[in-house]
Amino acid sequence: MTHYFTKYISLFGALTALCLSSSAMAATIGICSADIEIRADMNTKEFYSATGERQLLIVSDSPLNPLLCESTSIPQASNAILWSAMLPSSQLMDPQFQLILQGDFTGDKAQVSEIIMPEPASLTTTPLTQTKPQLGNFETLLFGVEERAQWLDGSQLLCTSGAEVAGIQLKTNYEWPEGAMIQIDAFGTGEFQVAVADEQDIENESIVSLGSIEFNGDDSSINRSFSLPATLSKWKAITISCPQGAGSLSIETIAIRPANLITTAQPRSAWIWNPSTWVDHVEFFWNLQELEKISEFYVTVPVNEAGEVNSPEQLKSFIREASRNGVKIWAVIGDRHDVLPESSSILHTRITAYRNYNARVANSEQLAGVQLDIEPYLLPGHTLAKDLWRDRYLETVRAAKQSAGESLHIDLVMPVWWGEHENWGAKLLNELTLPGISLTIMNYRTDYRQLLAGMTPFLDWGIRNEQGVRVALETGSLADETQRAYRRNTQGELWQLQIDATPILVLFDQVQQGLPGVAMSQRFERVFSADKLSFQGDHLRLNDIANRLSEELRDSPSFAGIALHGLDEVYADQKDE
Repeated sequence: MTHYFTKYISLFGALTALCLSSSAMAATIGICSADIEIRADMNTKEFYSATGERQLLIVSDSPLNPLLCESTSIPQASNAILWSAMLPSSQLMDPQFQLILQGDFTGDKAQVSEIIMPEPASLTTTPLTQTKPQLGNFETLLFGVEERAQWLDGSQLLCTSGAEVAGIQLKTNYEWPEGAMIQIDAFGTGEFQVAVADEQDIENESIVSLGSIEFNGDDSSINRSFSLPATLSKWKAITISCPQGAGSLSIETIAIRPANLITTAQPRSAWIWNPSTWVDHVEFFWNLQELEKISEFYVTVPVNEAGEVNSPEQLKSFIREASRNGVKIWAVIGDRHDVLPESSSILHTRITAYRNYNARVANSEQLAGVQLDIEPYLLPGHTLAKDLWRDRYLETVRAAKQSAGESLHIDLVMPVWWGEHENWGAKLLNELTLPGISLTIMNYRTDYRQLLAGMTPFLDWGIRNEQGVRVALETGSLADETQRAYRRNTQGELWQLQIDATPILVLFDQVQQGLPGVAMSQRFERVFSADKLSFQGDHLRLNDIANRLSEELRDSPSFAGIALHGLDEVYADQKDE
């Protein structure tokens, strides 16, 4: 009997261990009420539901309270999940054939900044249709004994493979200004060498190298500026040499301009976020004003618990000195949570404090207005109810304008992608008809074509409403990110699962199969360069693009100038000088 009892105990222990092992390998993913008690074994992410309620997306190795959560289980441990997120319910009905996750995938958990769902063509390397540039002022001369270079349509250099030097020389009798630079905007494939030649160089068939233009195959334009070395004679020609392999160079613009020229015909503005700067380092503003020709600053002006501006005497002194220097000062405020009903009173208090401040001081000490930098798309879960957050944003703007009254101007900071977005775009801009409201568009791109195209709906709004619209450019430091493209498959690392009627994207640390959902496997990985979004302190390039935008847009009645973000970082070392 003892023998059979011992066998029974052993069998029971084995079954218990098997059950515990199976349990440890099963993760639960749940959509839970924010009232749930958070345990140490839970990985939680806050989001806002389709009705605007705060909820939690939880991944746990333990079951979740069914009274507070809707959940599903998968036969993997929670540490196999690198990232998860919710999708709009409409996405479940038509799973995407492909998508891109952009972010940082180097840690134990992935940090995804953007889910991109492109059309299939956007994953190819087919160049976009370009506008033919005006290069009529140059005399062109192809060179190379192998005759492997062709010049097509007055703007495109095509090169076949070869061992000998080949390319094109662009010669002009234009008088190049002292300290000039060459600006080239182009797209293509391969690496091309850029050089210049003066009369003596042309006669001797020699050149002076400036650098190269190299394309990474992602279809976007490259903007390159080349400073010219000194010469005893005058520069007369630009030489572009082919790569050894095949390549193509389609030139959008090529120009010779004075270096470091800042156009002053249109005003420039800049953000200085840290309030201690205008309190303790006020000279920094005037140095920056001189260096960057700034006519308006957006600054943080704290408001205390009593609903009054902090340090009003220092603020008066700061704005009074700014007025003497011909500079306007704006108070910039904003938080993504400002569109929530519970945040409305806080926003009202701050705007009222600025209105009351202006009412008590002289004209030369008044704020020029209030800039609202409210970005509801940063709320987790905003894609679940885009119309809801657009309507909440409009309600917030109307309430802010009411708090500001007629005397305090409101400027709205908006992302450029709102302009053409189906849920924002016209649905938003057509509702923004309040008087005394201008726009500043975060057009954080460095591609000149994209910058111009992105401004069109906003400038049109400005013309219709007789309001000003600024173009904001980024020049602070940003980190490169990784883009991973996924395509539907029978197995993969990325899965679209379902919790009740809600689709969930789940990224695993390795390929999975047999899960109850739609599998997507990784197609490729590429670096998304921060240089596409920010000039990253490259003043030569920034000023050239800003000048060209000002020149191109100056005839638009609604164009109100260029705003620069990140200058406080670029010039941070000058605060203590």
